Amino acid sequence: MHDGADAVSRYYDETRRAFPDQRNEVHALHHTDDGVFVEFDLLGTHLGTLRGMPPTGRSFRCRMVALFLFEGDRIVIERVYFDAATILRQLGLAHDPLTRTGRLAMLLAHPITIGRAFFGKLTRR
Repeated sequence: MHDGADAVSRYYDETRRAFPDQRNEVHALHHTDDGVFVEFDLLGTHLGTLRGMPPTGRSFRCRMVALFLFEGDRIVIERVYFDAATILRQLGLAHDPLTRTGRLAMLLAHPITIGRAFFGKLTRR
């Protein structure tokens, strides 16, 4: 197995351990001459370790889009697009930056960046 395939295999193994009930709810399928596009929700419950983070026991639902491009009868490209922050917020591992908790978490995680932005805003007035 080459590095890319090995990385994909590790990803699938890790996510299936972290979310053993992971499943999809398909909303739409579209096709072209050389591709298939799928819009779906990914759902699961965080019951195992994910990248060193212990299980939260919380569930998530995230809208996703997957593109499958073909050459002849072979898939040559698979791309999946989604907002990872949506999942992390639902699992309690990240906070919405527009909430008070999210702003505080951002300030604590990035004090220099936030400080520069704050003082830059003051000096532009």
